[in-house]
Amino acid sequence: CETEKEQTIVEDTSVEETGRYEFFSTTGESSVAYSGQTVRHLLIDDLKGYVADLDERLLTEVIVPGSVENDLWFYLDTISDVGAEVPHGFSLELPLEQQSYGDLSAGKNLIEKLAGNDSVTDHKDWSSSFLGWEEGISPQELVESWFVQLDAQASSWGTTPNSILGEPLEHVYVTESGQDLQQLLQKFLRVAICFSQGADDYLDDDVEGKGLLASHIPEEGATYSALEHAWDEAFGYFGAAQNYVEWTDEQIATERAFDIDQNGTIDLRSEVNWGHSINAAKRDLSVDGLDLTTDAWIAFYEGRRLLSGTVGRELTSEEFTELQAYRNQAIASWEKIIAANSIHYINKLLEDYEKLDTTEFSFSEVAKHWSELKGFSFAFQFNPRSPLEEQDFKQLHSLIGMAPDLERVEEYKIELIEARELLGMAFGFEEGILGDENGQNGL
Repeated sequence: CETEKEQTIVEDTSVEETGRYEFFSTTGESSVAYSGQTVRHLLIDDLKGYVADLDERLLTEVIVPGSVENDLWFYLDTISDVGAEVPHGFSLELPLEQQSYGDLSAGKNLIEKLAGNDSVTDHKDWSSSFLGWEEGISPQELVESWFVQLDAQASSWGTTPNSILGEPLEHVYVTESGQDLQQLLQKFLRVAICFSQGADDYLDDDVEGKGLLASHIPEEGATYSALEHAWDEAFGYFGAAQNYVEWTDEQIATERAFDIDQNGTIDLRSEVNWGHSINAAKRDLSVDGLDLTTDAWIAFYEGRRLLSGTVGRELTSEEFTELQAYRNQAIASWEKIIAANSIHYINKLLEDYEKLDTTEFSFSEVAKHWSELKGFSFAFQFNPRSPLEEQDFKQLHSLIGMAPDLERVEEYKIELIEARELLGMAFGFEEGILGDENGQNGL
């Protein structure tokens, strides 16, 4: 993710542009703010970490029915009610500037931003139009059902067979049908909160006063306009560090943070990569010529640069058209990153199936890869401008199914390849990088 950086002057300030996602008000103060989005990245990752730790807990602990479900609701909802001093679970070698959720932003949770719960800008009623799981379920009800299922498995662990193909289940969060609840929760929350909010709220332009239709004139005492803030919030959900453009793909894929200001600590808001911004680099590394990191960065950066240079007045029609073009590129690139990762996990599943009759076969790996595929693939319905039509979205999830199929192996492999081709066509991936029939040589 490397591009040329220009040294220019921000209009009406004496602060030089750095080529980073750093923009300033006319008084020289930072006009960038998205701490609430960083909190939600933390909560999603900490929820996943809690689920992962259940295996170790169960070595020495009998879990009481209802306790796991209650704990998971902390991350989803009740975090906003318990005060600002609750420590988060993120750590690095360097010390962090923010030790608790409240050090970033108080009163935040996940449930309020889950698709369907912040519905003013929703392009569909997700209580009735949500697709990809059982009919009539809402995104929140789906998350709740996974909480209940995980609680039941944890509280009965060791007292039921918990086996598949004659072997004990390796992880408490893997179901006997091959659903990895840890991966499903993390990947689904990232698309049903982060991507949904970015595509269908902060960068949408269908509701007066919201998203791209927000005012570009700062309120008295504010360092940014509502329009600048909406753009920043979408960027925050994408998850890139403010100097993302300076990182190599290898660094983004393997290193979480960089001490930009060299002060010896890490600012979780600006110096860490989160979520889909990391997935972009991983896919760039998998095939030559792909540059999803740069495609997304340019759109987010240039759109924000336009806003920084025009703040204090409403955009002209020409400027608004230009901003829409940057929005289209930002969301299209972001969605293509998610599609690339869906294709990647189709290929991982195909590789898993090649090991089915060998000692290398792992049911846990099959469950993990299927669940990552399924979780990512919920995303496309949340973008009102998605190139994947609704009928194709339904077909995609019909092909993926509700769990990995270990009975119709050859037929299911054909269906996975059909799903891969469907995504490749919709999102413009060349056939040569999709992978072969065994999942090799592709994304």
